[in-house]
Amino acid sequence: MVADISDVAYGEPMVIQRYVADPLLLDGYKFDLRLYVCVTSTHPLEAFLYREGFGRFATEPFTLSLTQLRNLFVHLTNSSIQKEQPDAQRAAAVPGVDAEKGGTKVALSQLKRRLAAAGMDVDVLWARIVDVILRSLYAVHEAIPASPNSFELFGYDVLIDAQLKPWLIEVNSSPQLTRDNPLDYQIKEALLADTLSLIAPPLVDRAVWSEMLRWRLERERATTPPSFPAELCALLHGLTPRAPGEPVPAASAGLYDRIAPSPAWDKLCAGRSKAPGAGSVAGAGAARSRASFEVPAASMRRQRPDLSKYL
Repeated sequence: MVADISDVAYGEPMVIQRYVADPLLLDGYKFDLRLYVCVTSTHPLEAFLYREGFGRFATEPFTLSLTQLRNLFVHLTNSSIQKEQPDAQRAAAVPGVDAEKGGTKVALSQLKRRLAAAGMDVDVLWARIVDVILRSLYAVHEAIPASPNSFELFGYDVLIDAQLKPWLIEVNSSPQLTRDNPLDYQIKEALLADTLSLIAPPLVDRAVWSEMLRWRLERERATTPPSFPAELCALLHGLTPRAPGEPVPAASAGLYDRIAPSPAWDKLCAGRSKAPGAGSVAGAGAARSRASFEVPAASMRRQRPDLSKYL
């Protein structure tokens, strides 16, 4: 970090960014947010924001003093940096941050309560954060190739300034999910469980898969192999993955809230002839062909199925 342009070394390539000099402080300490966004489709866009996450704190009081410009413990909130601070200093840092439970992090839900207690409108702030996330997805989702059978969990780092304006610091693909303390175990294990519940990958019957391969290997078979829709129906026992935009059972969503498609997403896309993920989502599930083949009996999962019945 530099305070004068003359301190920039012009002989080497670098990225210059303006420092957010008025971050929102809590008890005099700088902090930012680590949020989690699960994108289940890009064409059309479907994205979910997790209600839990982390507030990450610096361990020394914030100051713009020139003597502290290079003090990482003042200006950077990354846990990988702050954990290098001596244990005694971390434990005595921000009031309300339990160093034994979460290191230099607190649960997002706890941070929201502290901000509300300080007189801030947390609902308005959260709506602004959602808007920032949606704008970042709007900027890139059309450039990402469609991958119907995949999803991505992103880690968003967001800084809030003194005017309660959120700033997107960076977006991490495949965010680190290692667990270093009890708070990590509490939040990240729930995050993983809720993500798998949200994605809900259908059961793949290995016995049917083996039989499908056998059909293809026995080239001298006189009969014609089953059609692919018939095989797929047998493989998944008649189940089909949820289409983007279709309702998600509350029990499956966990702490996830869908932010796209949503009224906020539609508002952001206003002005386009057809908002991505807004106009066509409702019909996406209906337009999907759903094979009306007989579903194999449950007992067939443990024996070699006879796919001839699907011819």
